[in-house]
Amino acid sequence: MTWLKTEKEPYSFEERLLCPICDFDYIHLLSIKVATNRGLTIVDHKGTTVRYAGKIEECEAAADRGGYRIIAEYVCENGHRGYLIFQFHEGNIFVSHEVVGRVVDWEELWRG
Repeated sequence: MTWLKTEKEPYSFEERLLCPICDFDYIHLLSIKVATNRGLTIVDHKGTTVRYAGKIEECEAAADRGGYRIIAEYVCENGHRGYLIFQFHEGNIFVSHEVVGRVVDWEELWRG
């Protein structure tokens, strides 16, 4: 697992997320997923999709931990791709990072 990295923004209380692989600070969101034991909501460049039926891996992972999870898929401009995962369970928030390979299709960038 790779740890989250941030950089303090000068003259601000904000921190900027850095790529956990190469420390580059130009990172783009590809999608946000919210998974519960009842379904999955995905927001990406295509819009918003809600899924309720079938075997959904993200929902099973959320249910296994007894809560829900938010998954932010990102890509840095050096091509590294990964998930930042926030898992909620019994008043605790667990944060993890998963590397999922290099970006394949730059058309997936979420431009608003």
